[in-house]
Amino acid sequence: MYRLPVAKGRFYPEDKFELQEFIENFLEKKGKRKAKGVIVPDGEYFFTAELLGKVYSQIELPSTAVLIGSAHTRKDRIFAIWGKGTWVTPLGKVEVDEDFVNGVLSYSQALMIDESIHKEEHCLEVQLPFLQILNPQIKIVPIVVSPADYAVYVDISDAISQTIKDFGGEVLTIISADLVEYGSREEVEEKDLLVLESLKNLDEFDLLEKIHNYQIYLPGCAPLVVGMIVAKNLGVREVEVVDHLTSGDRLGYDEEVVGYAGVIFW
Repeated sequence: MYRLPVAKGRFYPEDKFELQEFIENFLEKKGKRKAKGVIVPDGEYFFTAELLGKVYSQIELPSTAVLIGSAHTRKDRIFAIWGKGTWVTPLGKVEVDEDFVNGVLSYSQALMIDESIHKEEHCLEVQLPFLQILNPQIKIVPIVVSPADYAVYVDISDAISQTIKDFGGEVLTIISADLVEYGSREEVEEKDLLVLESLKNLDEFDLLEKIHNYQIYLPGCAPLVVGMIVAKNLGVREVEVVDHLTSGDRLGYDEEVVGYAGVIFW
């Protein structure tokens, strides 16, 4: 089963050679370390490519990456994993790790195979070109999650964590999500700092409380919570905020901006 690209020409360049050159301009040559997970934005490369490059340049990519994003195209409760086959970008094909998918499904009561939600969703696809350039052999496990009861987050997180342990730990969790959306630059930056504080402390309860108390619009809340629980399950001790910016920084305006951050779980 093939999943064809829907974000090319909108979120990133459509031409293969242009896309490769564009990404390579943002990759830094530096020493790489093994990471347990990252948080990276899912927006258009015009805003996010520099930040993606800063994060991916620091880490070694293993053979499998679990991609977790939020549902932008559906409003119902979605906990969907892509079961098997191949995802396609202008740079070529990326295989789904069926063994990992089967492992996760054996542990989770909430996740289900549902390719339909993924077909028009950009949030995971935008990570693939960077992964393909850095590790052309990488396999993926695409998961989309929606806001849910805390028990659902735990179910999904524990299933992912246990499967990673079954695989010997050589798996990277990629949380593909923007931060606070749509406010003045000052407001978004202030609320982003609240979110980042929770992320650095790996405190998902603090994050959920802040969202309620400060009326924070955080569409990526579900994947962020799942990512934090997975990080704790895997024994993460260091959380590095690589960089933080807003769409207003890129365009030079102050209204209706979106927050972006790059975070690494070591």
